[in-house]
Amino acid sequence: NQPNFLNAVIQVTTTKEPLDVLSVLKLAEIESGRVDDGTRWGPRSFDADLLFYGSQVYKTYDLEIPHPRIKERAFVLIPLAEIAPSFVDPVSDETIQRLMDLLDSQGEVKLCQGLRL
Repeated sequence: NQPNFLNAVIQVTTTKEPLDVLSVLKLAEIESGRVDDGTRWGPRSFDADLLFYGSQVYKTYDLEIPHPRIKERAFVLIPLAEIAPSFVDPVSDETIQRLMDLLDSQGEVKLCQGLRL
């Protein structure tokens, strides 16, 4: 159980390798003021995850792509389906829209309109 939070999904084009992208994301977390207190899945001020890297499947100790819990998370699938509904998950071979449709529950996900960052 944690307080409400804002979740967003963005799509970028890069020439960086996956681990380099992860380093950029982790630096953004630190620069935003995030403090890693060791709590797993707890509240945080900013969290950035690398969900996909094109259609690549990539697994190291530090990084797994596609993100292993995408299919369980409505708060990821709902905004992802807004920008890339026909993108195919290279592991399940299902579109993002289909993965969202297969969710057991969409939980307490609410659309936030008119937000300016």
